[in-house]
Amino acid sequence: MDMPKSRKSKPELPEGAAGASQQALINSVNFAILILGSDGRIRRFTPVAGRLFNLIPADVGRPFTDISSNLQIPDLSALVDQVVETMSPIEAEVQKRAGRWYKLTIRPYRTGDNKIEGAILALVDIDILKRSLEETRQSRDFAEAVVATIRQPPPLTVSRHQLGVRRQTPVRRQNLISKSHSRALPRRFNSRPPV
Repeated sequence: MDMPKSRKSKPELPEGAAGASQQALINSVNFAILILGSDGRIRRFTPVAGRLFNLIPADVGRPFTDISSNLQIPDLSALVDQVVETMSPIEAEVQKRAGRWYKLTIRPYRTGDNKIEGAILALVDIDILKRSLEETRQSRDFAEAVVATIRQPPPLTVSRHQLGVRRQTPVRRQNLISKSHSRALPRRFNSRPPV
């Protein structure tokens, strides 16, 4: 008697068909994804990851540490080892040598039967966001500097030359406001013009 198959069971694909399907999926994704085996060798990568990590199809199977990446990531192999050992993802902001910013996420690579067999590195372009944040920070700093300047105004300087004297005397705003105009200005300006 044949047992009915469970609806939740996965369809069985020949090994070659599964690999071809995975490769077709990887080639069609427009994200940078790099899959490393537990031995640190390159298993698969998307075309975008190929450009960022400076990979070619012949690099599949090579140790990742042999590759000269276009990204500035110090101790990347140590980060990958840490993720595989602790099974905890790591995220970092990294920069391409040309200056573009990416968010790097390293996660454990789990197989279908939930075994850890390496790591998955994924990169998302955050350059526009990073530059916008920097512009916002600069604008905020400028606005704070303007506000600080308004709170602490520099002393007002009145030239005695303008009043017929050759020295400059600093005059504070409080002095001008608190004194009547007869005490703040010389006598010749306080007298009324002849009628």
